[in-house]
Amino acid sequence: MARALALVPPEESLRPLIAVALAETLVGAGEYGEVQELLLAAEADPDAAPYATLIRLDRLFALNSEDFAQRVRSLLPAAIKELERRGDQRGLAKAHLIGGLPHWSACQFTAAAAEFRLAIEHARAAGDDGLREQALGWYVTALRIGPVSATEIARELDAIEAEQPGPYLGYRLDYVRAFLASFAGCFDEARSLMQRAGERLNAMGYRAQRGGNLMEVARIELAAGNPSAARAALLESDAILADLGERGLGASTQAQLAATYEQLGERDAARAAIDLAEALGGEDDLDALITTTSVRARLALADENLAEAERWARRAVEHALRTDYIVGQGDTRMELARVLAAADRCDEAAAEARGALELFEAKGDQPNAAKARGMLDRLESQ
Repeated sequence: MARALALVPPEESLRPLIAVALAETLVGAGEYGEVQELLLAAEADPDAAPYATLIRLDRLFALNSEDFAQRVRSLLPAAIKELERRGDQRGLAKAHLIGGLPHWSACQFTAAAAEFRLAIEHARAAGDDGLREQALGWYVTALRIGPVSATEIARELDAIEAEQPGPYLGYRLDYVRAFLASFAGCFDEARSLMQRAGERLNAMGYRAQRGGNLMEVARIELAAGNPSAARAALLESDAILADLGERGLGASTQAQLAATYEQLGERDAARAAIDLAEALGGEDDLDALITTTSVRARLALADENLAEAERWARRAVEHALRTDYIVGQGDTRMELARVLAAADRCDEAAAEARGALELFEAKGDQPNAAKARGMLDRLESQ
């Protein structure tokens, strides 16, 4: 694509469209250096301008820009209106894919999945299999995190796999199936699937996504009770994301590092990771905040500061309730239950553990449900 652009004369009408296509490729590969210049040239051309808007928004999302959601609200409706006027199905697919991302950032995965479903339909109408698979990848990932049960997700994956997915969608399917395996307590299978997902990403050269994949490897290792393996994956993830200047995933990686260090008894390292996560992610990064506030509660509990532990645990629950991240809601209620139990407020603790159990069972997360059930049994026997 870069060679094609270099060969096209400046006055050639196709040049702005080639520039946008190159910018889209660079953003997808996590290489942002030349994108700004390419988009500035394309935005001055009426034919290329709507696409340039979409790629600019895509870049802002990748860079975790603080004004991403506001820019989507201000720029996307006009771009969609123009694309609808043209009957541009591929453009509409890209637009709805981007339209789902503010919901994704807000951890509103049901709303995100609805936008991704529209993107899938427009991409199919356009005959663009690559974009359809990209939208499907986001869609199944939103299902994994949101309130849809593991059983329903497995049915969706079976239907999608029947269409013989390509490498990118294959990576996403492996990733989601890894979490379904972890929900069933099959951690060796989950590790194998995540390893294959990582190999697919390496083969495609997607470094930013590989950094995110390693963070998810760590989530599975933490669920399996192996914080040492989680730390190794997170440090590799952090190195990749820092090299790329990626802030959003970097915040989540640091938050997970904080949780991992706390489990390993490295409290100073946990506090440093919390500070870095909150600096990278800011006040609106709910994924990172749910984790860091929970870790702060654990650290305060370890210091026997029950009032401070309860304050942080309740804040973590508040953050989680702003989302439809059902496992996160369950995790935070379990943290609050631990704090209340430590304060000998067993009835209140049991209520939180019971609520967590219901959330884990609704998702089909069997290991976490077993932990909640065990805590509830202990509390109710006291």
